[in-house]
Amino acid sequence: MHSEALERRQLYLRQQRDKLLALKKHEREKQLQAAEAKMRPKSAQVAQTALAGQPDPATSKNLHVRRALAERLKSEVVGHL
Repeated sequence: MHSEALERRQLYLRQQRDKLLALKKHEREKQLQAAEAKMRPKSAQVAQTALAGQPDPATSKNLHVRRALAERLKSEVVGHL
């Protein structure tokens, strides 16, 4: 009788431990995602949204400006050589 109670108690405690570990893991993942969102450079965030298939109108405008600037710089550098 005593061993049955001990086994049930062990099982209960294991289940509680597993629940706590799962909860802590989930919380750590949330914190990691929040930290990554803050720490990631803008270009990485843009790349992730592009891969996810969510085009951002502001991003396409920025891309257009960057391309125009790159072309201008390229023509200036190549023109001086």
